[in-house]
Amino acid sequence: MAISEIRHVFTPKQTSATWFTFNYTLLSSIGYNQALSPFIFHVKACTDAHVLLMDFDSQTAPGNIYEIVIGGWNNSKTVLRTAKQSDPVKEYVENYLLNCDNYRTFTITWDTSGSVHLFKHVADNKEDILSWSNPNPFIVSYIGVSTGPAGDGYWNITIPVTTTSTTTTTTTTPTTAVTTTTAAAAAAAAATAATATTTTPTFTTSELSVQNTTSTGTSTPTVPTSAVSDEDSNTTESATACPCECPKPNSNRTRNYTQDQLKEVMEKLRTELSVVKKTTSKHTR
Repeated sequence: MAISEIRHVFTPKQTSATWFTFNYTLLSSIGYNQALSPFIFHVKACTDAHVLLMDFDSQTAPGNIYEIVIGGWNNSKTVLRTAKQSDPVKEYVENYLLNCDNYRTFTITWDTSGSVHLFKHVADNKEDILSWSNPNPFIVSYIGVSTGPAGDGYWNITIPVTTTSTTTTTTTTPTTAVTTTTAAAAAAAAATAATATTTTPTFTTSELSVQNTTSTGTSTPTVPTSAVSDEDSNTTESATACPCECPKPNSNRTRNYTQDQLKEVMEKLRTELSVVKKTTSKHTR
């Protein structure tokens, strides 16, 4: 896609030293490296606005040119030449095409057949004021601008700028999510399970008592055992009289036993009960 930019160019008036060579400002110096038709410009000058169309990028090298002078001869005449300061091949007479204080707009066109045209802009219209067909056509590749010895020139030049449009295509590929149980996932599950609350069976021993009453005079010890529950529970031990030398349970204290501790306590009780039994047997005989 082609768009345009406006570039500003200042051309100083020619001096006596440059009058016969007539120096131009080459538009390649502002980035206009390839002349394109139409060439549109706005110029503010009192007289002698010059445009040079060339097939080479040097105003001193030999080559083909079209030199167009707008508002020359004290802003009274416009001409077309095929060499600098040469006799015109075509001219147009009109006073005051240029203005010292205001910009005037012009368009120059050319083609490979050698046809050259100069248009002036009036409001929204263009008027072809100068045209010529070259019998020896050439390809216009470069442009230069200048002003004469009567004053400086100020130019606003429309430069075509080529931009490249880039289209980005995004392709989305459908993907199928697959759930896979990996070793890491299994380890994480095991760690979670390890942190779960585990209920350890608790054995509670309540009161311990020994009874010595039998109809035959033989005492039979009775040992209440602890209750086992799936949840932690507290059982208040009952204070009872114990004929043996075992310590009295504290009625206000709750005591929990693990399985090994309970076995140890029961073993001690069996030993003490065995002693009690022997002692009781002596007396009953």
